[in-house]
Amino acid sequence: MQDNLTQLFNEVRLLFNTLVSVGDELHQEEGISMGMRGVLEFLERQGPTSVPTIARSRNVSRQNIQVMVNALRKQKLLKELPNPAHANSPLLGLSESGDEMIQRMNQRETDLIMTRTLPLPSEKIETAIDVLKQVRATIRSD
Repeated sequence: MQDNLTQLFNEVRLLFNTLVSVGDELHQEEGISMGMRGVLEFLERQGPTSVPTIARSRNVSRQNIQVMVNALRKQKLLKELPNPAHANSPLLGLSESGDEMIQRMNQRETDLIMTRTLPLPSEKIETAIDVLKQVRATIRSD
């Protein structure tokens, strides 16, 4: 069992690295990192959110997210909104430019996926999704 888990973790790491590399190539004209893209995607899906909330959801430090947020703000891809729950931690939302950028990126990724044929039945893909969710939940349950 341990060898299988080691192989699974190695494959997940390799897949992650592949996705980052392909994403960097696919979106090079946008001038943002895949981490910054992840922040934009999070805000697109969740709506206005604070830096600490983004950090907790991604299991990274607040400082790490703050660096990316500062860069995204500099490019005017984010807007600040009042946070009724915390005066010193504004909510961040996508600006019009940020929304347009994440839509372009999503479309490029969809176009790329549509050109690839994954030789797996949907049941195996669903099983893989379930396995990865269970592994992630188990690891985080300490």
